[in-house]
Amino acid sequence: MELMLNELSFEGHNPDSELREAIRKIMDMRSAVKSSVAVEEVYCHWNINRVEVRPGESLREKLNQVLSADKRRAFFRWIDKAVVSEDYSVGGSHKHNGNDVTQTGLGHAAHSVKIGNDGSDGWRMVSLARASWERSSIVVTYHENDAATDNIPLDNYWNKTELEQALEKATPEPKTWKDVEEYCRRRFTSLTFTPDCFAEPSRLRLSNAANKRIRVLLSILNRICARPNSPEGIKLVADHFGGKKALFSNSSESERNAKSSGRFNFRLNGGTVDAFWHGKINNPPYRIHFTWPICDGKVYVVYVGRHR
Repeated sequence: MELMLNELSFEGHNPDSELREAIRKIMDMRSAVKSSVAVEEVYCHWNINRVEVRPGESLREKLNQVLSADKRRAFFRWIDKAVVSEDYSVGGSHKHNGNDVTQTGLGHAAHSVKIGNDGSDGWRMVSLARASWERSSIVVTYHENDAATDNIPLDNYWNKTELEQALEKATPEPKTWKDVEEYCRRRFTSLTFTPDCFAEPSRLRLSNAANKRIRVLLSILNRICARPNSPEGIKLVADHFGGKKALFSNSSESERNAKSSGRFNFRLNGGTVDAFWHGKINNPPYRIHFTWPICDGKVYVVYVGRHR
């Protein structure tokens, strides 16, 4: 499970004592997360630096006034260290109660769920305790071409007790490449993983970014393969297998023509296969190569590792 701070819940706090108490509670919740074995951090969206507690008064400006120096430093160290800036946008917008939240923590979490990082391992929100945000689920609506297409519910926590209960039930994050491999083979059952597809990264350091991105990409591919001819499967292919921001792409024509190099030739069922289609991880530069299109109901994941 991934946790995202709902920076919009900072807006409109009045008086100062209310904001000070809200910050104390949110820091206690973060401490509970840092003490857990399942979740590493409460992440923040870069939009937190644009939040106005009151019109014309930024969050940073206000906290400089209402918090003591040590509490202020602790809070700013957290949000500066845990900021999320990845852009998985594929067009469209996300709205909550009619307001555009695309470039916010809510929007990021909803879009991550939409593109495949869903279920028990998906994003959830942590909000300040305020009447407007004290709800167990926050629904974000995805809009495409001005039309609402999906309602995306996000679990939400605003008190320490309920958050701690969720942390106790959460599946621990993979810590090693072996953990990632076991997770993927167990979770993405509509894909067929070759025995040695994870052989190379077992010798590399596992970065947090690669860990998350690999699971996002394989989750999308798994959903496509589970129901390839369904409206969802067809739309996922249309969204992610074409365009400038496609998550999956074919190798270039020159790369495909240079078969003699064996660069994209992988072992499969006692023989070899060319697998030019791949999912991209940019930081670090890794690739997931797989057979495409679906053949006899199967897609084989043949390689997860450094960009070849």
